[in-house]
Amino acid sequence: FVCADRRYGPTYNVGTAREIVRSLQRHGYRFGSGVPVTLIGWSGGAQIALGACAYLGMAGLPLRVISLGGMFADDPGMDRIEHLTHLRGSKDPLERLGWILFAGRWPKAVGSPWSRAKADGRVDVITLGPIRHNAREHYFDPTTFAPDGRSYLEVSTDAIHAALTGQPVKVMEDAPPA
Repeated sequence: FVCADRRYGPTYNVGTAREIVRSLQRHGYRFGSGVPVTLIGWSGGAQIALGACAYLGMAGLPLRVISLGGMFADDPGMDRIEHLTHLRGSKDPLERLGWILFAGRWPKAVGSPWSRAKADGRVDVITLGPIRHNAREHYFDPTTFAPDGRSYLEVSTDAIHAALTGQPVKVMEDAPPA
């Protein structure tokens, strides 16, 4: 919640963005190359990724975010991203809190960064199936299986891989629409 706070978030987010830039430099990323940078965040990590995008976007980086069960605000970083893929579980109560707690994600908030990104077609919300946030039957659970035989861990990693490679995300057979 610190990085979503409009008072303290900017300091937190610029620090996160600085560390991401340092990591990209250490790993040989060529700034100005046009190669997209994809940030992946689970739970509050999705908010941290979006918060950093507000500053990373100022450097002209092509940015994408993949959220797995993310709880995030209508962050200004959404105005800087090319695309957000939000992967959610239908039984994840914490992910749903983001839709409730942050007024900028409400349908009537037409001028918010979230609403603009949705209207521009830069957001995909994909319900993977009856996955929970944590405890049992969660996104990283290797012992609970979908009807097609994949573990919930495999469902999650397959979805992330598909989002990274531009392939369709394979959801569970009984996944309700987003």
